[in-house]
Amino acid sequence: MTKRHTKNKKSKRTKSREYYSDDLQVRIEMFLNSLQINGNHVWVALYQLRSNNIICDKRGLNSGGRNAIDDKRIQEINQHISSFPRYIIYIRSCLTSQ
Repeated sequence: MTKRHTKNKKSKRTKSREYYSDDLQVRIEMFLNSLQINGNHVWVALYQLRSNNIICDKRGLNSGGRNAIDDKRIQEINQHISSFPRYIIYIRSCLTSQ
């Protein structure tokens, strides 16, 4: 089913959006598909910008409970890793020139 557009009715749309990618105006489908998002993500981001809400990512703020590694243990792990011998790997120049 297709929508019919009549010329005698005025459009109720008061605002429209233009989508840009690298300073080039693109269609909405291309913009949303290239970012792999839907229109709701765009609407929420613009709403938050207009209302001066701070857009911040709060994921991981409450993590680190029982699985947190203390600084002393991290230093022990770093010392253990640095105790392994270090080897210098030589690559023949004939392999690198190709």
